[in-house]
Amino acid sequence: MNGVIADARRRIAAFEPELVVLFAPDHYNGFFYDVMPPFCLGVGATAIGDFASAAGDLPVPTELAEACAHAVINSGIDLAVSYNMQVDHGFAQPLEFLLGGLDRVPVLPVFINGVAAPLPGFSTYPAAGRRRWAAFSIPSISGC
Repeated sequence: MNGVIADARRRIAAFEPELVVLFAPDHYNGFFYDVMPPFCLGVGATAIGDFASAAGDLPVPTELAEACAHAVINSGIDLAVSYNMQVDHGFAQPLEFLLGGLDRVPVLPVFINGVAAPLPGFSTYPAAGRRRWAAFSIPSISGC
């Protein structure tokens, strides 16, 4: 496993990403039954440091996140936004293992509800991918 992660990390470093769009679940650390959207984009996000993962603010480019949120919503995807999203190891560990830390590359964190009813229908995920999550194949990083 460590070899696979190291290889992926080398390939990502060689690619030199300018932005990471990270889709991940939450394990009842930031999202609870009182507010459980199908999708949520963190316009501001902080890792809580559970399971020995890093804690701290994620470097979210605010204006880009807001522009992407508008583009996704305008395409018909039910997207919530949070200016203070709490993320757990589901977000922190990929950033740590693959990039070397939470703050190495600007990130747009997107929570996907995969644990609490009512769950988005299975067809929602590929539809979202085909429709406006494609906004994240950003022709110009200046906006979605």
